[in-house]
Amino acid sequence: MHLLIIEDDLDLGRSLQQALKAEGQSSEWRRRVADAPTHFEAADFDCVLLDLTLPDGFGLDLLATWRRAGHQVPVIVITARESLEVRLAGLDGGADDFIIKPIRKSELTARVTAAIRRSYPPQQETGHLDFGDYRFDLVSRAISHAAYVDDVFAFFH
Repeated sequence: MHLLIIEDDLDLGRSLQQALKAEGQSSEWRRRVADAPTHFEAADFDCVLLDLTLPDGFGLDLLATWRRAGHQVPVIVITARESLEVRLAGLDGGADDFIIKPIRKSELTARVTAAIRRSYPPQQETGHLDFGDYRFDLVSRAISHAAYVDDVFAFFH
């Protein structure tokens, strides 16, 4: 997994990167809103760890920008603010979860894994294989051509 960390605290940023690396995850770390990408492909990051209070802005404003742009990457807010109002504003604004500082490594990895699991459910098997205009049904062992819906030939019977 590849994560984006947006955290201005040097010690915490380094600790987050080390904890993720120990779990086999890669990360990119930014310290300001201005350094965070405003647009990115879904494949760029599997999850974002976003601090609320940054030197040049508020994390929830950045999150709102991402959500308006249609980005659905899971975002976990990391903050020292414990108030219910802040958590509700974040969740209503598009955050997937919250972690209150200080952060425990075990909680961090569990919440990241859960957020990614919820956002990217496993693909269900379709029961068929597609080859160009042809479809092979794995159950009936029949092949059909897209141009001729009724053109079905049974194989291996």
